[in-house]
Amino acid sequence: MKTFHLIVSLLFCTACLANDIDRLQTNEDVCNFLIKKISKKFKEHPLLKTGLQEADTAVFGRNKFFKTDIDNNKQTDLIIYGSNLVIILDKGGNNYEVRYLDGGAFQQNNATLISIDTAGLPRKIIIRQFERQKEYYDTLVYLFNSFIEYNPRPDATLHFEKIVFRTSRCFGECPVFEMTVNSDRTATYNAVLYNEKTGGFTGTIPEKDFEELLLFLKYLQIDKIKNSYSVNQRDAQTARIEISYNGKSKTINDYGEIGTFGLNTLYLRFFRWRTSIDWIE
Repeated sequence: MKTFHLIVSLLFCTACLANDIDRLQTNEDVCNFLIKKISKKFKEHPLLKTGLQEADTAVFGRNKFFKTDIDNNKQTDLIIYGSNLVIILDKGGNNYEVRYLDGGAFQQNNATLISIDTAGLPRKIIIRQFERQKEYYDTLVYLFNSFIEYNPRPDATLHFEKIVFRTSRCFGECPVFEMTVNSDRTATYNAVLYNEKTGGFTGTIPEKDFEELLLFLKYLQIDKIKNSYSVNQRDAQTARIEISYNGKSKTINDYGEIGTFGLNTLYLRFFRWRTSIDWIE
């Protein structure tokens, strides 16, 4: 009798620990979850089709969803491969983050889900991008609060000297600015157009942000990144970045911000620093 009560208690505890994502069983469940927990927009623009339809027989085929703890925080996350490839990260406390793996300007670089590797840590998502050669796959992991290309051997010998980031105009109100970060954490910011302020400023990158930048650059595999990327469309924004390290310099021109996931994560740091740094005019 005691054994029976113990089993019931364990089952009850397991049910209590399960999150909302664990309970999803059908495409309809996922659609209702997205509308209720994430955004009402998914009612008008559902990611998955429901009802009777021809099934994609591939294991990781379109119009399917998968559950795993992709960010290793002991909460089950949701991978949805439907009209877009979307990750719903459970951050605990009924808080969720939505990450689209379709990238580039206006998210036109559609991603095809190839497989999900949960055999070890970090867990990996393997995709193929529309703007890449068909035989080229990306293996992504969740690190630095973002999805970036997996690097089993970060470069511990990288010596950072300076980084310069510039953006161009686009068809619309893309922020146009230039920012330089030096090895002593000092920075300059030239806000040209469509920023909260305009003009030239100086500031200091917070120590924590700077240390994260150094760790990120060591993980980025700078030497393997191409010098140029471009989308097949007009009026997109160009991101240009120059990284000085180990006595040399690497310049990358990215029209449409279609470069690697790691590069896009790096770009976002500069966009955030426009408003998070105490800039002095």
